[in-house]
Amino acid sequence: MQLEKIKAKIYNGEQLSDIKNSISISLGALTINYQKIIADYFDILDAKISFFLKKYRVNLSLKNVTTEMGCSHKNTKIFSSKLGHVAFDTERNFLLNILNDYYGLSKNSVTEPSIHVPITQTEARLKNKLGLELTELFLNHDDFGEKLAFKTTNGVFIKQWSYRLIFSLAGDEQHVFYILLDANHADRILHSQDANDEENKKTTDNNSPLPLEKLFNKLPISLNIKLISVNLTLAELKALEKGEIISISMPDHFPVFIGTEQIFSAIITENRGKLFLTEFNEKNRLIPNEFRVMARG
Repeated sequence: MQLEKIKAKIYNGEQLSDIKNSISISLGALTINYQKIIADYFDILDAKISFFLKKYRVNLSLKNVTTEMGCSHKNTKIFSSKLGHVAFDTERNFLLNILNDYYGLSKNSVTEPSIHVPITQTEARLKNKLGLELTELFLNHDDFGEKLAFKTTNGVFIKQWSYRLIFSLAGDEQHVFYILLDANHADRILHSQDANDEENKKTTDNNSPLPLEKLFNKLPISLNIKLISVNLTLAELKALEKGEIISISMPDHFPVFIGTEQIFSAIITENRGKLFLTEFNEKNRLIPNEFRVMARG
C-alpha cells in the first residue's frame, strides 16, 4: 500500500521570529473581531443584562466587556451544550451583594469573604442559577445562530479556555462576572457574524432596517395589565372592616399599558395554570390572534 505523501515546509531558526509574528497577527485579528462583535451589541447587552438583574433586585448597568484568548481559569461553573462546554464565574463579593439585595439586607452586612472560608450552599446554588441564565442570555442572542440548550455539568474539570469574556458592571470593581468559551462556542459566534455580514450585504438594496431601528426593535419592554379599579369615598374606605365584601365588575377586555401609556386592550384566558392575553384591540381595530403574549400573574 502506497502511503499518501504529506507536504511540509521546514523553516530554519532565522525565520522563527517571522513565524511568531505571523501567529501573533492572526490571533490579534481574532481578538479584534471579538471586540468588534461585543462593541456592536454592547447597548443591547447592557439593556438585557440590566433588565435581567432587576429580578434579583439589583440595579446595575453594564460598564464594559473585555475579551481574552487562551485563558486559564479555575473554580468555574461548567455548562454543556451539543457543541461542547462553556463556563461561568463571578467575584464572590458580587455574589454576596446579590444575595443581600435579594433578601433586602443592609449593605453594611456584606463583609470581605475570607479565602479560607468555603463557599456556602446558598452561594453555590445562586452561582449556578445566575451562571446558567446569564450564559443563555448572552450565547442565545438572536444573531448568534440556532439557540442552544445548556445544562449543568458535574464531574468535568476544564482549566484552559479558548476565550474569556469579562463583564464589568457599574458601581464597584468587584461587580464582575466571566463567561468562558471552548473553541466550538467561540467559532459559532465568529461564524454567525460572518454570515450576518453576508446577509447584510445582500439586503442593503432592499430597504434593510437602520442599525438604530434594529437596536430599538430588540430592546425588552414590560407590559402591564390593569385588572380592576374600585371607586370609594374616603368615608367608605375608613368604614371598611375585616370580613366585608366589596362588589366589583369585570370588563370584557382589560387595558394593557407600556408604562403609563395604554396601547391596546385584550381578553385574559387561562390554559394549564398559565394566564394569556389574546384578542387584542387597538383603537377598535382587532389585532390577529396569532399575536399572543403570556401574562405573568
